[in-house]
Amino acid sequence: VDNVTLEGYEFSSRVLRPGDTLTVTLTWRARGPISGQYTSFAHLLDAGFNTRGGHDAALEPATSDWAPGQLITDIHTFEVAAGAAPGVYQIEVGLYSQPDMSRLMLVNSRGAEGADRVLLGPLRVEAP
Repeated sequence: VDNVTLEGYEFSSRVLRPGDTLTVTLTWRARGPISGQYTSFAHLLDAGFNTRGGHDAALEPATSDWAPGQLITDIHTFEVAAGAAPGVYQIEVGLYSQPDMSRLMLVNSRGAEGADRVLLGPLRVEAP
């Protein structure tokens, strides 16, 4: 909602094993002034939507300092959980405010308007 667009993403790998390190690089764009201070998240989800790794971090520069049109690179690096079962996984990404943990809602995401995250993937976790 708050003038932020996810412009792109990249995974360091799409095939992983438990204990592997995954880097998710997100590119955000400010469409206009941003009123909130947001924390970004990238979480690895299994088929049951259970988190099997992830990373949350305040954005640098702070979202309220983004200039309209500015592109921001946001890097999340984390380990795939040791107990992650083989299967197809997704990455959920989004933004939330502190301290209320209220996620920013999507407004222009065909078929997902009102959702509080974007699902990216697929990725595959293989047996160790």
